[in-house]
Amino acid sequence: MGFTACSKPTDNNSSKNKNTSADDEITEDITTAITWDGKDSSGNPLTYYINSEVDIKNGGHLTITEGAIVKFGPNGMFYVGVNGAITATGAKFTSYKDPDGRKINAAPDANPAMGDWKQITIKGGTGKFTSCKFYYGGKEECSTLAVSDSTGKARVDKCEFRYCDGTHAATPSDARAALRYTKEVTYNSETNCVTNSVFKNNKWPLAIPSFFTLDNSNTFGTTDEEKNEYNLVFINSNEIKITASWSKQNIPYLYAGSNRIYIKNGGILTIQGSSDANDPTMVCFATTGFEIQKGGKLNLSGNITFTNRPGSGTPFSGIICHQGNQYMLLIQNGSIKIENCEPSSTYSNSDRQIPIGTSNVGN
Repeated sequence: MGFTACSKPTDNNSSKNKNTSADDEITEDITTAITWDGKDSSGNPLTYYINSEVDIKNGGHLTITEGAIVKFGPNGMFYVGVNGAITATGAKFTSYKDPDGRKINAAPDANPAMGDWKQITIKGGTGKFTSCKFYYGGKEECSTLAVSDSTGKARVDKCEFRYCDGTHAATPSDARAALRYTKEVTYNSETNCVTNSVFKNNKWPLAIPSFFTLDNSNTFGTTDEEKNEYNLVFINSNEIKITASWSKQNIPYLYAGSNRIYIKNGGILTIQGSSDANDPTMVCFATTGFEIQKGGKLNLSGNITFTNRPGSGTPFSGIICHQGNQYMLLIQNGSIKIENCEPSSTYSNSDRQIPIGTSNVGN
């Protein structure tokens, strides 16, 4: 389901694009390679203000250097289209009410808040963000940074996401997380796109497809002062046809879809468990589970718990494997627990279900 609030408008009546520290609003699309400097000649940070959609079009490449502050008004967003690119290092993407940098005259005398601006959309283009901050985005069911379309790519390293909204969280069929990679995006096997980043004080922190590789270098707030409202890594697709890996996070994974996650022929999912039996990797399901089809493979290592959605009294349907699949499940050096599971009666006799509480299940 699409949301028009985050879609590309049919036209953009932009008239100017001043890459300066003046109070002018930047409105013009980017069609060539340009750089927004991070600091002026005195070493003070430069602030750029956007309150409409600024498109980075085919052939456009925006480079934002360290120290720059990009402030967005309530209608502000970037849209990186096919063959467009954005590269940002040490920049801050934030609300027009943020006191950092120069004051935006359009800002009322109010503190910045969740959902003050919309989002940065990587759709068909590329993005590279290093040591950047993303604050107060996610207005009107937007993600603050969204990567979509089969050709959209974004690398996020050493970044920080705070105070981002994404109000679709109340019905998590497709959570509008602070950082969201959609199910339409295509990835190379074993590619880490999100590393060394921090997610605190957001609605949803991170949403990824099931075929995404996520390492254990990211941090999610867990204290009362810093935890995300829905403190889960949201899985937003249900087919794995390539090699993917989910590593231990300090919050659980959640798949809330109504269909199972299918590990198909040629698909390999590795789930890296914890070395601490008292702090296992958590994988939660709203109602369903994994289905390992012939030619698919699920590798488990370390301490992992599969269970139902946190706070839910509804059991999930477990993990099943098609008969004749000789590589269905490999468990090594750990304890695997399957809790709050109610095997479905709809599975045929040719399917195999992993029993509740079983560890060390072979083929």
